Amino acid sequence: MYKKYRKSRYTIKHETQEGTLILFNTFSGAIATIEDVKTKEKVKTILREGLLCEPANELETELINQHFLVHHSTDENRLVDLMRDMEKNRKDHYELILYSTEECNFRCVYCFEKFLRGEMPKEIQQAIIKHILRKAPHINSLNIAWFGGEPLEGVNVIRNINKEVKEISKKFGFTFNSGITTNGYELDENLFRELVDLNIIQYQITLDGPKDTHDTHRILKDGGPTFDRIINNLKSIQKTDLEFKVLIRSNFDKTNKDRMQELIELLSEFLNGDERFQLYFKPVQNYGGTSAKDLPLYDPKESFKVMSEVQKRAHCYFPTSTELLSSLDPMGSVCYAGLPNSFAIGADGTIYKCTLELDEPLNQLGKIRGDGTFDIDEDKLTLWITADAKDDRQCNSCILKPTCQGMHCPLIRIKEQRSPCPPLKKGIRTALELVTVYAGIDIKND
Repeated sequence: MYKKYRKSRYTIKHETQEGTLILFNTFSGAIATIEDVKTKEKVKTILREGLLCEPANELETELINQHFLVHHSTDENRLVDLMRDMEKNRKDHYELILYSTEECNFRCVYCFEKFLRGEMPKEIQQAIIKHILRKAPHINSLNIAWFGGEPLEGVNVIRNINKEVKEISKKFGFTFNSGITTNGYELDENLFRELVDLNIIQYQITLDGPKDTHDTHRILKDGGPTFDRIINNLKSIQKTDLEFKVLIRSNFDKTNKDRMQELIELLSEFLNGDERFQLYFKPVQNYGGTSAKDLPLYDPKESFKVMSEVQKRAHCYFPTSTELLSSLDPMGSVCYAGLPNSFAIGADGTIYKCTLELDEPLNQLGKIRGDGTFDIDEDKLTLWITADAKDDRQCNSCILKPTCQGMHCPLIRIKEQRSPCPPLKKGIRTALELVTVYAGIDIKND
């Protein structure tokens, strides 16, 4: 009996100026590049007309296996909903974003933080450890991300909690990974080695262009420069033989975008192709910082295009950032705040879903109790974890639904009652050109 196959509603077909055909399926995450002219024409015909029989060769089989083609009766929307529900119902993985302190030694011009609270008290630290002990028998993996303020201003909190959790993970047999978003100013080699030993192997450090532009954007509290010290720390870290990943993030606006090539070349001189380091560019956005409204920011509609242009330059020196790659994955553009197994805990024990809107009442879910249990407003929590594409006609008809599930920013959906589309939506074809070196398959002529 013949089977009929059609192009998946989640298959994107894009041909570059150089003539490479790129296929991307947002449900499976498969990426394929095709350069052979005859094969390209075959693929285009198959995607346009479908198949009326069982796959007869390797090419047709590959298109089906990678989900570029699906059986004509497949309910793809239901499959995407099932993927979302399975992720939301996961009990084996848990994520915490912890504020060791809400104070910072920097005063970046675009920062939205208010620095209201200092180092996390010991009683809150102990409550978090007790909370993890309660979770430990039921999980296979735990991720702790350190945030602030500047988390290294509260480094003793990090030492205490990660040391305890490392022992708990050994006792209960779950995987414990940790990361930190730091300005890198205090991250000398000795501290770095200590943090890696505490399972902190993922780092995000920001450099806003070369020295002169960075030192006008990211300054000390007293107005002093920060660039040289961060660069020296990176050089020391690079010389170690430890296993880690450092994502160097560079925020750009109209004042420093054209200076990013200088940063790329400077970093490449001493990183020298070290794959432990990646470089990623992000447009500065107005999150409410005192000076953000006065900065020459890019319009959101053009920011992804500009970002891609800069990222292409970096691609000659650095591997494509996993930040960009992971955003293309199924569920890859879903905000952590929309997931039931992810919480942020402030330095005073306040429980949040989002790290950007600490003053938003809807984001303040409650407090952690001394015994490690959460005292939270269940109605608020429900708003966050149900802010998805389920009843959104626009999202349900979107080719990127598997990628963001209508959950790119739950707070936008909650407060503004609209679809929170990721920047990727306007730049998907440009993004695909950036990542095709990591193509899952390279379809050749049969």
